Amino acid sequence: MLKIGKNKVYELLKSGEIKSIRIGNKYIIPKKSVIDFVVNRLK
Repeated sequence: MLKIGKNKVYELLKSGEIKSIRIGNKYIIPKKSVIDFVVNRLK
């Protein structure tokens, strides 16, 4: 969806640039978080 690699996504999750919920080893990423990230990048 974002056309970026898996490692970059993990970096964004760990830095908090994309908000997520972590359950065990899984990251749950709400669609709103992805949209907010894209909108902020376009500014």
